[in-house]
Amino acid sequence: MFVIGPDAGMFNTRRLNRQRLLEAIRRLGPISRAELAKRTRLSPPTVSALVEELVAEEGLAVLDPQIVVLGGGLSHAGHLLLEPLTRVVSRIVPNVPCLAISALGDDAQLMGSLYSAMEIADARLLAIAARPAQGDRADAAAAGARAGRAAVAPRRVKHAHR
Repeated sequence: MFVIGPDAGMFNTRRLNRQRLLEAIRRLGPISRAELAKRTRLSPPTVSALVEELVAEEGLAVLDPQIVVLGGGLSHAGHLLLEPLTRVVSRIVPNVPCLAISALGDDAQLMGSLYSAMEIADARLLAIAARPAQGDRADAAAAGARAGRAAVAPRRVKHAHR
């Protein structure tokens, strides 16, 4: 479809650039925006704008996931969305991922957030456990004192009033 009128050139150019971008993504698979700009000979700002449009319109980022799980509010109408979403995705990406409905329903985002928080807490606890504890340093100082090396206690200094 071509548009006729004063803005026709801009609209048609944008449509052709978008088609060029989608063809490159299909042909090349997962690719960065910078690489897309090189391969399609489009400017980086044009590529970024077109990718943003695609993400907003199609609801997908340019990724290559193995599975896409619909959760939250989408899970209520999920089975109605699976077939049309599969058609849209198959036009955009070469390898259509498995599309599934989350069993968590409205709790999907909450559970995902909790899982992420637990992963972060777990990593931090492991990092703390790997460091020498304050108690270990105190035990070493006490052992040194018992071995004949006296620990020096801080002295109190009285300040003279002027």
